[in-house]
Amino acid sequence: TETFELKINRLKVKKFIEKGVPDHLGEHTIYGQIFQHLKQYPFKIFRKKEGGNSCKIFHVQFQGEASIDAGGPYRECLSQAIGELQSPALPLFMQSPNQKNEAGSFREKWIVNPSSTSLTHLQMYEMLGGLIGYAMRTGEFLNMDLPSLFWKSLLEVPLERKDLEKVDKYTIQCLDDIAHCTQEAFESYSDQKFTTIISNGNEVEICPNGRNINLTYDNRMLYCELAEKARLNEGKVQMDAIRSGLEKVIPVGLLKLLSWNELEMLVCGKPILDIELLKENTKYRGCSENDQIIQFFWKCLEEFTAEERSMYLRFVWGRSRLPLTSKDFQMQHRVEIMHHAHPDIALPQSHTCFFSLEIPKYSTYEILKEKLKYAITHCQAIDTDGNANEVWDDEE
Repeated sequence: TETFELKINRLKVKKFIEKGVPDHLGEHTIYGQIFQHLKQYPFKIFRKKEGGNSCKIFHVQFQGEASIDAGGPYRECLSQAIGELQSPALPLFMQSPNQKNEAGSFREKWIVNPSSTSLTHLQMYEMLGGLIGYAMRTGEFLNMDLPSLFWKSLLEVPLERKDLEKVDKYTIQCLDDIAHCTQEAFESYSDQKFTTIISNGNEVEICPNGRNINLTYDNRMLYCELAEKARLNEGKVQMDAIRSGLEKVIPVGLLKLLSWNELEMLVCGKPILDIELLKENTKYRGCSENDQIIQFFWKCLEEFTAEERSMYLRFVWGRSRLPLTSKDFQMQHRVEIMHHAHPDIALPQSHTCFFSLEIPKYSTYEILKEKLKYAITHCQAIDTDGNANEVWDDEE
């Protein structure tokens, strides 16, 4: 399939996101701009094979930014697009109830938005399915934080009570209270009908004519069963669209061979940066692994939080996750010494296209940690010396 060039104006994207409204039409965000271009092509465009630039769907040009797409800008573009999915910038996913309520486990997870049912929404979901298939084929991992509920639904694996608890602990507690309360204590539920509140805040019937059926002590177990089922399947329309896109890229027979855990690993890679795996796939230039500055560097990564490790990987490679094993590395991580007259005031520099880090020869560990943490936090963008500020959409 021919690879085309995709021009992305990230300042225009930033300006739209600052308005605080979701990109319902799929036109203004990075994900939306990718969607507008890819919808013109058949889904075979996602059937790329692993290996170098040949696995890229498109070439990226960030308008007004000094970037040549040898791989880094492309990965950065995909990473930012997936990041938009897990934010208010797009209406396709929403924070799980556990994330909103800061309760239960897996609070970082996002779930499909049951409200997103327009034709454009479903087409954008279908494109995500294509991207998931693309990630499986090429090893271009997608940095998504999605629960077992998502991956099981994608494979049409039966869902369980614990899958709901991982995204909405309070609902499980409420259903348990109803199921196990005494007849005397049941009076507080006497006004409840056969309805439930789903993740988007809408009240839905859990059986035909549910709004006219009263919850009673005798039918409470049936109510709990139906409410749990409704909550587990609230994103069915959206998941069907994602699965449709996936099955156009990956044969259904192959999908049936996978467990949901295996699918998640194939698509997203390892969720935490494995320091030992990264060490095994690191080369040094102008230094060796025994040098004090290199020992400082690895000590710093080991002390970083999981989020900071992910930020480091994105800073140096445009990704948030490592490949699964050493044989999956298409490019080696490279660390080299930056020669600077005053190293203690300099910041580390990265080259995302080449998975490399230039690090000044700092005099102490504390200085290295401070400078590296600042770099991964504030120096993510691929930019020119201010020229990007001049690039705005003419209509705005």
